[in-house]
Amino acid sequence: MKISILILIIIGFISCSKNNHENELHEQLIGNWKTDFFKTYTKETAFIFSFRDSTCSYLLPYGEFSEYWISGDTLMIKEKIYHGRYEDLGGALTFKFLIDSITSEHLTLKPITTETKELLGYRSDDDQGIINLTKVKVSFDWKPERIAYYSSLCYGVCPGMYLEIDSAGNFYFIGGSFTEKIGNYSGTLSPDIFNRVVSEINCIELDSLKQYYEASWTDDQTCGVLIQTTDTIYKSSAYGFDEEPVELRILFHTLMELYKDVELKEDSLIEDKFLFQNFPYENIPPPPYRK
Repeated sequence: MKISILILIIIGFISCSKNNHENELHEQLIGNWKTDFFKTYTKETAFIFSFRDSTCSYLLPYGEFSEYWISGDTLMIKEKIYHGRYEDLGGALTFKFLIDSITSEHLTLKPITTETKELLGYRSDDDQGIINLTKVKVSFDWKPERIAYYSSLCYGVCPGMYLEIDSAGNFYFIGGSFTEKIGNYSGTLSPDIFNRVVSEINCIELDSLKQYYEASWTDDQTCGVLIQTTDTIYKSSAYGFDEEPVELRILFHTLMELYKDVELKEDSLIEDKFLFQNFPYENIPPPPYRK
C-alpha cells in the first residue's frame, strides 16, 4: 500500500513538473518571431511565427491562424485551412517542431517529421532545416488615434476589406469577396486585442516607411495601412509581400484577420463613421470590392 502511494506521488510530481515546463515554454513563445532574410529560388524572404494564447501563424504572413500546443519540448501546430473558390483544403496535418532553445530574444526550432521538413523545402540554402528566429521587439511609443486598413482582391481568393479602428477600440468594417463577413459591420475590440494591435504598430519605424512597396510579380494582393497619431498621419501600402519590413507584414496579417476576433453587428450607417475612406484609392490597384 505504501509503495502504491509513493508511486502515485512520483507520477504526480513528474506530471506537475511536465505541465510547469510546458506552461513556461508557452509563455516564452507568445509574441512575434522572425528569421533573417534568406534566398529562395525566386526571391528573398523571411519566415515569421506569430504566437497568441492558443493560435499561431507560421512561416508566411497570410491565411488563418492555427491551433498550437506544447508537448514536452515539442511545438505542435495544426495545418492551416486554405479557403478555395470551390472547396477548403488543409487542416488535416499536425506539424511538429522541436523547441531546441528559447530565450527572451532567440528561438531555435527543428522540424521533426517529414511533413514539417517539407514546409521548408523551397529554401535554396541548406541549414539542415533549423529555423533560427529573433523576437520582434516593441521599440517605439506611437499612440495611434485612428487606424485604417484595406486589402484588395487578387486573381485567387484574397479577401477584400476596409476597416477603421479608433482609440477607444471601436471597429468599423466593410467585408467584400472572400471574407467571412460580407457587408457593413461594427463592433468593439477587447482591450487585449486592441493593445496587441498597438504593440505591433510600436514595432514599426513608421517615419521611415515608404508610401508604396511593389513586388516584381503580378496577380497579387495590395494591402495598406494608415495610422493617425496626435500630429502625424503615416501611410504605407504594399503589393505582394516582398520589399516591405517584416514588422509591417505582421501588422497587415493581424489586421486582415482581426474581424474574426470581434463580435460584429450589421451597421447600415458604417460609411458615415469612416474618416479616411478615400485612403484605399490612393494607390493602384484599388480594392475592387467597392462599386
